[in-house]
Amino acid sequence: DPTNSDTSGHSVVVEPDGRIVVVAGRRGSGLLVVRLLANGALDPGFGTSGVYVGSVVSARAQRVVRAPGGGYRVMAISTSPPTACRVYGLTAAGALDAGFGTSGVAVATAEAPRQFACNSLAMDTTGRLLLGGTSLGAGGDNGHVVRMLANGAQDTALSAASISAQFSAVTALTVGPSGSIFVAGRERSGFVGATVVRMLADGALDPLYGRAGSSRFELSAPRSSVTVINDMRALGNDALVIGGGRRKSGDGYYNYRDAPFVARLLGNTAGGGPGVLSMQQDRVLASEQDGKPTV
Repeated sequence: DPTNSDTSGHSVVVEPDGRIVVVAGRRGSGLLVVRLLANGALDPGFGTSGVYVGSVVSARAQRVVRAPGGGYRVMAISTSPPTACRVYGLTAAGALDAGFGTSGVAVATAEAPRQFACNSLAMDTTGRLLLGGTSLGAGGDNGHVVRMLANGAQDTALSAASISAQFSAVTALTVGPSGSIFVAGRERSGFVGATVVRMLADGALDPLYGRAGSSRFELSAPRSSVTVINDMRALGNDALVIGGGRRKSGDGYYNYRDAPFVARLLGNTAGGGPGVLSMQQDRVLASEQDGKPTV
């Protein structure tokens, strides 16, 4: 709706045939999922004239991934208290998928009575979903990660204890080709640089990654700023391309971008553990081409 300034896109999936799926939020009016044909026209075979409109959700923290065999999984936060992280299962035709969650909707939860504010979504090769964000509670915030089975049921085999112990908030996550789970977040220790951890299948930190499961680096920056990782992409051999920026200390908006950066962390190489291979810091865009980060 070009007349609604509160409508904003948050996540994109490009299909092999060139169709484009865009997840957007319209504050107070609901979740929007739009599919475009390769020529940019609305796809009449999706939703209602190319658009699916969901229940009312916040305009922030919405992500989409393509489900195995077609269809989509869309993550969103409800506006009605208490804060709730929901995943909508959509078919390739843009209807709720009755085989996912309850009537097409699954809820990701934190330990009771805490509330889960999610901001990150990834899918592994088996169709399981990984969701990251913050567990909100009276005793303070905790970083939190949830894994959902392909049918939308929450997977209790994954413990978030190691993430809650290290992070007060999760800002990004991704899953590698081999199933390794990478999580970035805000350290409880007060470290102002960036931290990435690699988790094992049960949620424990992988001791073979970095130092005791964590890889850290710092940017040359004013003392009043904190480095935040907003997005990650896992490459072959568990190498990572990460992107983010700095935010002012005390600024609770984790997507605040000042002096954007892109970095590449080594994967499982014969030469040793992971580390920062290359980095560029500037007010520029970064992309991944031919297996290398381009700034």
